[in-house]
Amino acid sequence: MQYVKWFRSGGKPMTVNKLFFELRKIFAELASTLILGKYTDAADIAKNLSEKSKALADELARQGC
Repeated sequence: MQYVKWFRSGGKPMTVNKLFFELRKIFAELASTLILGKYTDAADIAKNLSEKSKALADELARQGC
């Protein structure tokens, strides 16, 4: 029940959901880049993944999850 209240609290979950979907896309991009052997590109993608993961953690902490 708390999730329903949290979900209806005014758009906050959209930020978290958006970050999760962005992370999913970055993971897929990183995997395909590694499979292709483009390791220098993979390093840049991993850095982006780290930044998005931190943003998600900050957002979850801010919302008290």
